[in-house]
Amino acid sequence: MKPLKSCARRAWSRGVPAEADQAAFWITKAAEQNLPNAQLFLSGMYEAGIGVPKDHEKAKYWSGKADNAIKDVLPLLMPTL
Repeated sequence: MKPLKSCARRAWSRGVPAEADQAAFWITKAAEQNLPNAQLFLSGMYEAGIGVPKDHEKAKYWSGKADNAIKDVLPLLMPTL
């Protein structure tokens, strides 16, 4: 899951709060509201251990939730043929 680590690090450098635990708290709140970007970001945080303990199972869980949310929305965004 190297891309998730780099995603988290890139976003981290774009203005995520310096307090990692505070960032994890707010990103978790957003992820729990079914926001795919937050879910993917939280997955990367768990994968890299940024603000939360490293946990590959939680990283996979949040990555899967983001994937499912995107799959649910994608048909609405695609024009019908």
